[in-house]
Amino acid sequence: MMAGEYDAELDWLNKLADALDVDVTELFADPDRKQD
Repeated sequence: MMAGEYDAELDWLNKLADALDVDVTELFADPDRKQD
């Protein structure tokens, strides 16, 4: 991105997270992992 290149995958992930009303990091969370 610093070189002026467009990262379409990152943009797509951000749009998906926005549509789901979650933080983008939640897209990578393990749903089976127990939270403390």
